Amino acid sequence: LFLLVFPALFFTGGGYRSGMPVFFMFAIAFSAVILDGRALKILLPLEAVTFAACLGIAYWQPWTVIPLASELAELADIAYAVIGAGLAMAVAVQLLIGIYQNNQRQLTEQNRALAQVDQARAEFLAVVAHELNTPLTVIKTHASEAGRELLHAPDQAAQDVHVIETEVDRLGRLVSQLLDMTRINEGRLVLECAPQDLDEIVQRTLQAYRPLWTRRGNSLTVVSDPSLPPVLADRERLTQVLVNLLSNAGRHTDHGAITITLNRVDDHARITVTDTGSGIPPELLPRLGEGPLRERPAGLRSARDAGLGVGLMISRHIVDAHGGELTLSSTLGAGTTASFTLPLADQPG
Repeated sequence: LFLLVFPALFFTGGGYRSGMPVFFMFAIAFSAVILDGRALKILLPLEAVTFAACLGIAYWQPWTVIPLASELAELADIAYAVIGAGLAMAVAVQLLIGIYQNNQRQLTEQNRALAQVDQARAEFLAVVAHELNTPLTVIKTHASEAGRELLHAPDQAAQDVHVIETEVDRLGRLVSQLLDMTRINEGRLVLECAPQDLDEIVQRTLQAYRPLWTRRGNSLTVVSDPSLPPVLADRERLTQVLVNLLSNAGRHTDHGAITITLNRVDDHARITVTDTGSGIPPELLPRLGEGPLRERPAGLRSARDAGLGVGLMISRHIVDAHGGELTLSSTLGAGTTASFTLPLADQPG
């Protein structure tokens, strides 16, 4: 358009005695705006040389130019060119300003989103540091006490060593959960499912992790359907879900009762962990299991009371990966019920 049509209009529409020189200026300015890189370096000088050559030819060889009909026609053509080119430049400038402002808004939003991500990460790491520091402090304290009491009070030393072992297990679970979060985010959570005796897994878990529910003086009851068929599950991951739910129940229940119920619902087994503890605030309940909690909700005294939310989030992913469902219900001050389902293994016939 600029290199072919504009020169043709120049020679057929009055040359430099018309409004075409104004359009030459518009063409150069507009090209400088819309072009970049190699195109800008080649086409912009080419336009300038072409337009300058048109002006030179029109001056030295006036017979090449078809003049306009009258002086009034020349004036009208110049006025049209000035107004038309001016309006076009104004529109182009407004569009550029709009594009710039839109880019600035997008950049601001992206920076705000990145700042929120950084803040969330910092808050999460702070809570993780707090959670990891708690068992480490307990371990250090009881290790020092055990060292001093070993010669004078062996029974107390044995109790301190037991606390150390318990806190080491808790610290190991926290680290494992952080690793599981990474696997979940990267889509690398792999299950090795096989038929499993659910009641046997529950009993072994209770024996191995007894401190989870006894440390605050709680009693535990297991109600199991003896006719419950085996479930199709990853044994280690199923144990992990049970440990997370028992840990939550034991942490929020003092001298209360925890009940584990195993029963069948259609082609699934349902495992329910019920406690008589402090319960969960209603505004917090819908968010549990969706992701790590990064702030301390009202009414909770410490990050340890609130928990990371990591265990429930991982448990939900594990249950979902099995084809089951994890649900939570709670009444503040009256206790919490956590329930999840697992598919039953295929039965002969």
